[in-house]
Amino acid sequence: MKYYKLNINSLSDEQYKKIYNEVDLIRRKKCDLLKKSNDKKRCLAAYYLIVKTFLEEYNLKINNIDYSNDYPVLDIPYNISISHCDNWVVLAISRKKIGIDIEKIRPMNFDIMRYFCSDDDFNYIGTDLKKFFEVWTFKEAFFKANKKGISRESKKINFNDYSKTYDYFNNYIVCLYEETQE
Repeated sequence: MKYYKLNINSLSDEQYKKIYNEVDLIRRKKCDLLKKSNDKKRCLAAYYLIVKTFLEEYNLKINNIDYSNDYPVLDIPYNISISHCDNWVVLAISRKKIGIDIEKIRPMNFDIMRYFCSDDDFNYIGTDLKKFFEVWTFKEAFFKANKKGISRESKKINFNDYSKTYDYFNNYIVCLYEETQE
């Protein structure tokens, strides 16, 4: 399991134009529907990060990325997961099921916990903001790995029952969840 991050401001307007011209028609149409400039940049940066990473790190060319089910599926035997927050796009790669989530650690209304936390999660979090985002990003990553959106089902998933990896930088938290069984 590996993960990569890219700040969308690290690419120039010329690079974005080049990426836009390289993406497939489906991805281009998706980007065209986005109204905000940063949303378009995140859309293109995700594609760029996937293609660049596989070419540079794995010496593999991606010929097709299928987004038909809102989850990217490659034409090679790897699984990927993408997340973005503010100016950051993150990508996780594995041969196993994988999920990734990034969030900015910021003040939150802890009342939201009742919608997605189990009793064990509540006990772990208490009123600790960092722990709140550990649980939140884990649940997002878990459901991405399983190709589902986060839902009330997340109450059934106990945070402490699963292995996960975290990275913290610039007040952001990244959680990677990789299925432990093939």
